[in-house]
Amino acid sequence: MKKFFIVTLFILSVITIFSVPLDEFVFENFNEAFEVAELTNKKVVVMFSSPTCPACTQFKETTLLDEEIQKWLRTEFVFVEIFPTTEKATFQGEEYNYGQLFYAFGARYTPTFVFFDEQQNPFGAITGGYPAEIFIDILKYVSYEKNEEISLDKFIEDGLGKDIHILPKTVHLSKDEIERLLDLDPNSKLYEPNKNYDPYTNIVLLQNNTNEQDIENFYVKIFESKN
Repeated sequence: MKKFFIVTLFILSVITIFSVPLDEFVFENFNEAFEVAELTNKKVVVMFSSPTCPACTQFKETTLLDEEIQKWLRTEFVFVEIFPTTEKATFQGEEYNYGQLFYAFGARYTPTFVFFDEQQNPFGAITGGYPAEIFIDILKYVSYEKNEEISLDKFIEDGLGKDIHILPKTVHLSKDEIERLLDLDPNSKLYEPNKNYDPYTNIVLLQNNTNEQDIENFYVKIFESKN
């Protein structure tokens, strides 16, 4: 994964599409976000934020409510917002408070977004309240398999994001892991035939006799391991 670090501030644009509430996919606990990422094989986006930051508030009220942004964050990533508090986190075996994490990752301005793999390895950071049409390209660039060969700026300039799409994913977990996932992740739901979940819900299936046609539209399917 190519590392990218840019610092730019954009003026947020107003969007008109409203999707699910933020508490259905935005985490507030650093370590719980990584636990879910490891269970579901996803990357993590940490938003270093401040309750007094107007750009942070506007980002959450506009960009994070954009339908396309939510589709990507609910299927390809785990998104967590943290503030510079004394709440504790464990990062690569060491204990820090959230304020120390801000310092460690150079989050001097808010919002700053740091991207990690599920093993807590950071590979990129951006600063600024990006509008949805830019932030979506950033998310797609992270998922672009050839991003080692091109810079983020060039990726956006060449409009390569239009050819990057969410890929279906199948995950197999133990019964205990599924219970933990359902406890932590508001976007992971136990499949019930009569429930009307949208395709970007991480659907959990415990029954082997589920009709495949009933679940084919879900992007993330989580099955209980037979072992």
